[in-house]
Amino acid sequence: MTPINYIRGQLTSIQKNSDLTVTFNKLDNDELGPFSTSFNDLFSHLRGILIGVVNAANTVSDSAQEQSSVAESINRSIIAISDIAMHSTASALELAQSIDKLTDLATTMRQQVNTFKL
Repeated sequence: MTPINYIRGQLTSIQKNSDLTVTFNKLDNDELGPFSTSFNDLFSHLRGILIGVVNAANTVSDSAQEQSSVAESINRSIIAISDIAMHSTASALELAQSIDKLTDLATTMRQQVNTFKL
């Protein structure tokens, strides 16, 4: 196999299989010889970049999941506070109604006491 056909075959293999781990054997020391080293260096560099991108994507995904958990926790807290506020409002209304009844009773008692001659 000629060096050009070898290079073409390796590049085709990389492209078809999406395999950046393919390496190029050292070619003859003619003008195509340095290509094997250059291609190996290039694909090694690309692997490093892709590994960095994958790691960054994983970090972003983990952070998004954390943020989602925090948001859910905040939402639960807001619902709990809302429930407490609604309960407090209902209690305040009941208290106001009780005070109104007590006021009415006090007024009625005063009126009844005033009917007695002292």
